[in-house]
Amino acid sequence: MMSPHRSPQCVLLWDPGCPNVELARERLREALVSSQLSQIVSVRECRCDDPSLPAELRGYASPTILVDGLDVSGGSPTCGEGCRIYSEGDSFSGAPAVATIVKALQKAASPSAQAGPKNPSNAAVMSEGLLVLVRHGETVGNSAIRLYGATDIELSTLGEAQVERAAALLRTEVFDQLVTSPLRRARRSAEIVAAALEAKPELRVIEALRERDFGDWEGWTVDEVATRDPEAYRRWRSDGVDFSFPGGESQKGLRARVLGALQGCAEGPLFAAQARSLAVLHKGIIKMILGALLGLEYAESSALPVALGSVHRLRCRDGRWQLEAANLVDHLGEHYLES
Repeated sequence: MMSPHRSPQCVLLWDPGCPNVELARERLREALVSSQLSQIVSVRECRCDDPSLPAELRGYASPTILVDGLDVSGGSPTCGEGCRIYSEGDSFSGAPAVATIVKALQKAASPSAQAGPKNPSNAAVMSEGLLVLVRHGETVGNSAIRLYGATDIELSTLGEAQVERAAALLRTEVFDQLVTSPLRRARRSAEIVAAALEAKPELRVIEALRERDFGDWEGWTVDEVATRDPEAYRRWRSDGVDFSFPGGESQKGLRARVLGALQGCAEGPLFAAQARSLAVLHKGIIKMILGALLGLEYAESSALPVALGSVHRLRCRDGRWQLEAANLVDHLGEHYLES
């Protein structure tokens, strides 16, 4: 019987424009396949200048590969060797050999390996959770100005261009899963992002993360709502979480649905505290997720901007989610729309 393996964590530190990043990334992928450990090794990428990194890691040359955060290379973080693999004192210029990466992975995965990394600060980096939320792009029905929730409307040409920009922003990042909604505008957006990612995560379609049902207001603009249904419009603006859309879903029902999805199942929460998750979803769902994970009041989460094609980043440290960046839109360039 094969001995059980530990679950090593691997980090590739890199800087944009470094000529050796692609080589290191390719050799790491090959090593994961060769070692037959790809199913249990957790892999993430991080820029060397990421402010969330401990200070001693921010000086590392690009690229650097860490396996379980163990620095046994004997080299200084700033010695300029170009790339290090943490295994038995090896040091490199350029990128490590596949065989050396395999050796480090196998050593870290062995049952006799130490329970945790020798460097606590490195271990904290390896165990941080990440959640990146992306809103789908513009639709053929003009979602920038119209209320489309339950209506299963498709992306427009502009919407696909917006999502392609977001995908390019995330191209080199590594995720454990890609979560999306069954509605076509979100699922198509997720497919565009997945096609651009160099490392392909598992795609999960979560029924409970479909957009809210606006009922009788589906397809209306806010101005049309105010004109056609002024009394309900007034209650919408004043009742907060107690409001129910005429012929549609209540705010409380939406919140309960999203919270149920986040709680997951017996296997654990949908966005685990030590996992790297990417979710391509809807405006209302993203607001609910941000509110739930950050502990915001309903009025606070409702006021958050979530533009078409925008990107939002959260990190989980010590079991608590923190907002790292909200409503990133610079990548959209000329495709940005007020929404």
